[in-house]
Amino acid sequence: MPKKPVSAKLREVQTFINNLKHPMKMDVQRVRNAIHDCMPGITEQLKWKAPSFIYEGDDRITFNFTSEKNLKLILHRGAKVKDASDFNFEDTSGLIVWKAKDRGEITLSGTEDVSKNLNVLTPLFRAWFKYTAKMD
Repeated sequence: MPKKPVSAKLREVQTFINNLKHPMKMDVQRVRNAIHDCMPGITEQLKWKAPSFIYEGDDRITFNFTSEKNLKLILHRGAKVKDASDFNFEDTSGLIVWKAKDRGEITLSGTEDVSKNLNVLTPLFRAWFKYTAKMD
């Protein structure tokens, strides 16, 4: 199957967001904006039935909508397993729960939690994009 052009992917994401039935839909948009604004070169597509953010060719951050009580963001290094022996990302925020050495989750439990952490998330996302791209 041929890859979709970037504009088609963005339309697909926007349609998904427009139709999203999630109590934190406005917060989803706030976090999406923070991810897009954290640095140039980020693109977005749908992955795992949610928006996913690509930097330098790999998915790096993907929303997870399995709960209506919170927003989850999966921090990862793409679809393929990569050597993580030298991986040592420093999370100064304390927001990441590590599921593997190079895969973590951030859970935001409501609008207040999003508002409280938004100024921390932007530099965290930027650092994640830069670090994971350097490791690949």
